[in-house]
Amino acid sequence: MIKHFMSRSIFFLFLFLFILASCSSGFDYEREYEEENYQKIIDHADSELSSYIRKTPLYYKMISHYRLNEYSKAVECAQLYYAMYNDEEGKAINDALSIMLYHSDGDVEMSVYAGEILTSSNGTRADDYAAYFIALMDGRRFQQAADLYNEIRSSISSQTASFMCIAARASSTLIVSNLEAWYMEDGYSDALRSALFGASALLSRRGDGLILLPLAQSCYESSGNGLMAVLIGDIYIANGETNKASVYYSEAYEEYPQVVQNRISRI
Repeated sequence: MIKHFMSRSIFFLFLFLFILASCSSGFDYEREYEEENYQKIIDHADSELSSYIRKTPLYYKMISHYRLNEYSKAVECAQLYYAMYNDEEGKAINDALSIMLYHSDGDVEMSVYAGEILTSSNGTRADDYAAYFIALMDGRRFQQAADLYNEIRSSISSQTASFMCIAARASSTLIVSNLEAWYMEDGYSDALRSALFGASALLSRRGDGLILLPLAQSCYESSGNGLMAVLIGDIYIANGETNKASVYYSEAYEEYPQVVQNRISRI
């Protein structure tokens, strides 16, 4: 009799927990999210999650922290979400993996792990491949990074490849080759100029700045933009060629006097 009573009690306990887990709180997470009530979502989700971990509040808490730029908290939620629901597919699990890939600052292995899984799923974006490549480079998994680059290069633009390689601090020759391909395909643009400045800073620290010079000069000749003259001057300065730098700084002075003056004051 006692054994039968205990069995019934355990059954009703599990039934109660199942109902608790399954029932809706009446809070419309989707609508609140569309109305950008992110803190309200977090507060309500915290209340629900304090007694039982449920998928919907955990997911919306995760993406609300993300929308508020609270990335470390978003990552904590993403790790828990993936740990509990990793046997699923679709947008929600991919959102968790994306947050882990892009925002696991200081935890390269976590980024690499998330990137490997995310890029093996359907509908992987070019940005996800790029972020995974950067994580592999940061983790010094150079062969894996090279294999990934060779796999995806034909499917991404030269612009994406250029920014990806600069951010990953890839080899100087690889960076320059992608920048050259970008210029050949699309010509000069403000976006290319921005990438050239980023590449120049990296390559100059390595002592490789001069290999960027032919492309920089071509961009200057085709655009006449004074900032390109400044960039060429910067490359020469990093190589210790002050006289050549002064020539290009003087060409940019009329258009960008303050920028040039700042450079000259440091020579």
